[in-house]
Amino acid sequence: MLSHTTTELPPAQGTFLPYGQEWNPQLTTNHYKFTGKERDAESGLDFFGARFYSSAMGRWMSPDWADKPEPVPYADLSDPQSLNLYGYVRNNPMSKADADGHCPQCALALEGAELGAEVGSLGGPIGSAIGGLIGGAGALLLGYELADAGSHLLQRSPDAPITIPNNPAKPGTLGQPDHQQTVKEEGKRVNGDTEVTIDTKGGKKDSRRADAVGTNPVTGQPQIVQVYRPTKTGRIPKREQEAAQDIQNATGIAPTMVPVRPLPPPPLPPIEPKPPQAGH
Repeated sequence: MLSHTTTELPPAQGTFLPYGQEWNPQLTTNHYKFTGKERDAESGLDFFGARFYSSAMGRWMSPDWADKPEPVPYADLSDPQSLNLYGYVRNNPMSKADADGHCPQCALALEGAELGAEVGSLGGPIGSAIGGLIGGAGALLLGYELADAGSHLLQRSPDAPITIPNNPAKPGTLGQPDHQQTVKEEGKRVNGDTEVTIDTKGGKKDSRRADAVGTNPVTGQPQIVQVYRPTKTGRIPKREQEAAQDIQNATGIAPTMVPVRPLPPPPLPPIEPKPPQAGH
């Protein structure tokens, strides 16, 4: 697979193996790699939006999830690969692609490609190939229309900032449960709002999402909080640094960087007293 970009970066082209490993990587400032997703220079992981992906292992770093909790989301007993919640596009990267790390509708791409190829075969081998491409793309787009996130992207105007709905049932969209809890606590601390979209036109992205915006309870000054998950070396990920810089340039306020705090342990079940035993 070839990847080429010229957006605000020097022209760069890379060749990728099916699961995303870069073949003969070139020295470049471009860090948008496999399928156009941002690759963290320190961890080597690709950020798809809902989850991080390791091209070296061909696996997601966290399991997939569903709006309605179930033991194995999107399981298809006719396809054993669907039981692996860490697998990338059911181990079929040559025919499928994942848009955001949570893409159950992507399975439609292969079905659409097969149908398109069958119809296109009426025009010979070339027609079959073109039909497969069109069928796969059409099915994938249809899947997006059926998905909340895809529907939101299709309906927005090109110049409108991208906002992600605050849906606690989708932890991958706005962070894992510990991230959500930390954001909630910070929003309460600054007595403000959480998940606030900020216009950052002129930055690396046209909009950024601040985890909490309110007032510092000590100084009384406006405060913006960014919650981040440290890298294995304990550093702030590069993408979080870039987001904070865009927000500071747009607002004049340097975000306070807060690492994710662990969730409190669940409460222990109450201990019921045992009934006294009858005497012998």
